[in-house]
Amino acid sequence: VAAGPAETAVGTSNPAASSIPQVPKADLFGALNKGGAITAGLKTVTKDMQTWRSEFKETAPAPVVVKKAPTARPTETPKGPPKLFFQEDSSKWLVECQTGPAEVVIGDKRETVYIFGCIGATIEIRGKCKSIIVDSCKRTRVVFDMAMASCEVVNCQRINVEVREGGSVSAVAIDKTDGIVVTLSASSLETEIVASKSSEMNVAWPDVKTGDMVEKPIPEQYVHRIDPNTLTVSANVSDLYGH
Repeated sequence: VAAGPAETAVGTSNPAASSIPQVPKADLFGALNKGGAITAGLKTVTKDMQTWRSEFKETAPAPVVVKKAPTARPTETPKGPPKLFFQEDSSKWLVECQTGPAEVVIGDKRETVYIFGCIGATIEIRGKCKSIIVDSCKRTRVVFDMAMASCEVVNCQRINVEVREGGSVSAVAIDKTDGIVVTLSASSLETEIVASKSSEMNVAWPDVKTGDMVEKPIPEQYVHRIDPNTLTVSANVSDLYGH
């Protein structure tokens, strides 16, 4: 009775199995016994058949890189409307937020001029005044005849201060300013220049022999030494400014 199912399992035909050609066991074991000679009948794969090699791969086109247009920097403008007026009670000229040419005509030598917040302006001061202050200006040119006390430049960037021929100024004070050229006339070569917390400072003046303009940097670096005998600290200009 137990042999019935076994016979049925063996006798049952499998269509998928019947379609596979049967290799005789003797031939199979004979091929395995050949050892290394079993590959003798295989076809050699030449280089041109090796499609996995890089030269057979399709080269994809390089992606087009779209460059972004440079962003234009916004034009810097003053923080307020332009002003130019005279305060009689304090004898002071106020020149504020100018972006172009402006002129101040001094009526009395006791008058002072205060220039504030100008960008890209040219301020011309005509006549003899007491003092001039240039505060928080950028890319501004200040030209004047004479300032009896001083011309002060503070919190500025890229400033030009010029003394006209025949004019003079006792001192030019530069504080917290980056980029300034002080141009002196032949009549103002005795001007003192005092600088602190500033950089990129130059002074220009006419050569007394040739009349050509000479421009030199104002020293920013100093060498300090202690003298224990006198209990003092000396300050000498760095050798960088020796030429």
